[in-house]
Amino acid sequence: MQLKINKNALFQLILISGLSGAVYAGSVEGTTHVLGAVKQTLSSTTDTVKAGYYSSTTLHAVDANLAAANIKSGTAIFGITGTLAGGSGHELPDTGVTLCYDTAGGGTITCPEHGAASEQDGSYNPAATQLSYTDNGNFTITDNRTGLMWKKCQEGRNNDATCTGTVGTYTWAAALARCSGLTAPGGYTDWRLPNIKELISLLNYNTAYMINTAYFTNYDYNGVLWSSSALNDSEYNSAWRVNPVWGQTTYIEINMINTNIVLCVCTPP
Repeated sequence: MQLKINKNALFQLILISGLSGAVYAGSVEGTTHVLGAVKQTLSSTTDTVKAGYYSSTTLHAVDANLAAANIKSGTAIFGITGTLAGGSGHELPDTGVTLCYDTAGGGTITCPEHGAASEQDGSYNPAATQLSYTDNGNFTITDNRTGLMWKKCQEGRNNDATCTGTVGTYTWAAALARCSGLTAPGGYTDWRLPNIKELISLLNYNTAYMINTAYFTNYDYNGVLWSSSALNDSEYNSAWRVNPVWGQTTYIEINMINTNIVLCVCTPP
């Protein structure tokens, strides 16, 4: 059975009853002495649903998954501010940038608040997403933000506490083979040449030399790092590389025969 309501009659009923309201495209919204607001728009600052057609409640009471522990730290959803720390093994770390600049003159300024229309990279520096590493004591370094495990020493150097020896340089094909053929350190067999995003995750853009030498001991900055990411361009047989001094990502042409330095990575179980 279908129930049909005459909009005009309903509106007259509202007026006769002394209640306030209006009819919009067949729907009624307004207030009553008993229910208060009949129609409510949810706000980004609160998850409270007023009493009306439903008993007064909160969204997180209905769905326990709407909880601070499930929301990224620094993010607020319906008034619930997240506490979930970055670095759960699935996120890129913060860039490390802490300064903000005058877009006109280039001088440093006080950073606008995070969330402001004028915010800059330096406006967002949550502690839970800063670069963080663990030296595993077996010549491997774990990135606590991405979960990736890196070789402590660049290829060509010895696997020892100070990474003695000379850094090698490799063509792109040789770099791929070099990493995939490793069985040490750490005893893992899934070593590989990192992709461009994984390489970028190592860079701290707040320093001139962007790889942390407190962990990547005796790091040689005289060269750029190969990535496994080939350039998607049929005209050039090229691959992306990273300059850890300038923070640049560039691609190299000439059939990938140029030689660059290599830092291998693996994804531990």
